[in-house]
Amino acid sequence: TGIKCPIGTLGEEDKRIVIYFAHYENFSQAKSKWDERKKRIHWDNLYFIMTDGNKCTEEITREFDALPYEHKALPTYRDLNGVKSAIKFKADLPFEGGGSDIFAYKSSISVKRLFDDWDYVKFFNS
Repeated sequence: TGIKCPIGTLGEEDKRIVIYFAHYENFSQAKSKWDERKKRIHWDNLYFIMTDGNKCTEEITREFDALPYEHKALPTYRDLNGVKSAIKFKADLPFEGGGSDIFAYKSSISVKRLFDDWDYVKFFNS
């Protein structure tokens, strides 16, 4: 594969997440740090943000919205009626497949992205 760092996976088959442990020399180091950091997670205070780019279907957005967690946000350029966690952005910047990439820069000379219009600090402090 040409990747020179340890790789871990969570989940199975089509619901698998691949994790690249870029700062570790071997899998044993990566796993040790992963296990150490897992202990610091506050399971009753989790925040989730998902975007609907990269082939995300309306079904997937509804599955995300139905997750049993209080703090969820789904920044989107689409109209997702009935999806409570959706945060609608103005679709200014076309990309492949239509719509807008919320992580794209507002212009070729801008340092601001569409995503920067959302007060995500307020979301995390809610």
